[in-house]
Amino acid sequence: LVFRPLSPETVRAIVRKQMTETFARVSDRGWTVTCTPEVEDVLCARGYSKEYGARPLLRAIEEFVLGPIGRLAPGPVEVKVEDGEIIVRSTESTEP
Repeated sequence: LVFRPLSPETVRAIVRKQMTETFARVSDRGWTVTCTPEVEDVLCARGYSKEYGARPLLRAIEEFVLGPIGRLAPGPVEVKVEDGEIIVRSTESTEP
């Protein structure tokens, strides 16, 4: 069998679907996640390979998004890109 490479639109659709499922899972555990569109761009670039297709996407989401969220206390979380890197941080105010 010969597989054709995925189009950029297909890769982006896979990223969106996986991110939606990931955010639903973490919301069940107490995190509320907001995410900028640039995060999808970085995940598409890092999680897709011509050789393996979209298989590495889940690993990229786990490494760059899910893992860092899990190291934070449950609450509101922001996922964004700064200087080409995915940044995950709590947005909960520490003021009384």
